[in-house]
Amino acid sequence: MKKLLSLLLIAMLACFPIANAEVAADDAQNPAPLWYELSGEDTILTVRLPGNNKDGMDWKFEISNPEALELLTHEEIEGESEGMAGAPTTYIASFMSTASAENDVSLILRYVSDDPTEAPFATRVLQLNVS
Repeated sequence: MKKLLSLLLIAMLACFPIANAEVAADDAQNPAPLWYELSGEDTILTVRLPGNNKDGMDWKFEISNPEALELLTHEEIEGESEGMAGAPTTYIASFMSTASAENDVSLILRYVSDDPTEAPFATRVLQLNVS
């Protein structure tokens, strides 16, 4: 597993929330916080997404190339999300590169209901090049 830095630099440039993006900053001096970060010598990607226990929805992830990226840990912490009414939570998941060669991979996170007929409330996508 090589450094994930180039992977995440590309991801930061190609990252785009599809629905219900985090609230943009009021101005350039107060930027909106990132919902993902690198750690562990740039080999671990961690995402932090707001949620709410009262709405019956959860964050689910999909990895387009499971040979290139794997889930390390995930948890839901109660009472941490700012600006959420009801029972605020924060979904935290960490992923690590598993490929020995360069691979393109998409990490797709969807805020979904237990009802499979309902569309996702929010979707976040990272386009990654793991090297």
